[in-house]
Amino acid sequence: MSPQTLSSTLDALKTTGSVFGIFLSKGENLIFQDAPFSDERISELATTLDDIALYFVQEKRSPDQLSFGFDGGNLLVLIEGEHRLAVFFHHSGEVDLLAEFARAFMKDFATSVLIEGQPGGGQEERGRQQGRPNGNTARIAAQARGPIDPTSPIQPVR
Repeated sequence: MSPQTLSSTLDALKTTGSVFGIFLSKGENLIFQDAPFSDERISELATTLDDIALYFVQEKRSPDQLSFGFDGGNLLVLIEGEHRLAVFFHHSGEVDLLAEFARAFMKDFATSVLIEGQPGGGQEERGRQQGRPNGNTARIAAQARGPIDPTSPIQPVR
């Protein structure tokens, strides 16, 4: 996935509902970051999320999604191999919708990583798809621009 496609897709996800920040990491290394926190805090969180994922692996458990509430918001974390997508949002009732959009992004991202990782693979496709979302990613971008219809009344986080 090209940097332009990655950025545009995650920016579209950021406009969904009450999302106020997002980052994508591989292990402890940040790939994309657009959150209202310092780079040091995001790097520290990426390290912590990597430690949490490692803990689950050691316990022979493999969650693909975690959600946390904290003072001032919520955090949704999707785990796909070594990659973690973290989404900061305000309204806890949006977690399922955000998880659906984020999961679609992670599937497209994982597929692109596999294709680009194969010798000679993906070069022609990358040339055709440069800067254009595809598959589930296009659906995310289209739905993210529409209004959000919450399934339950939105309550302020306390």
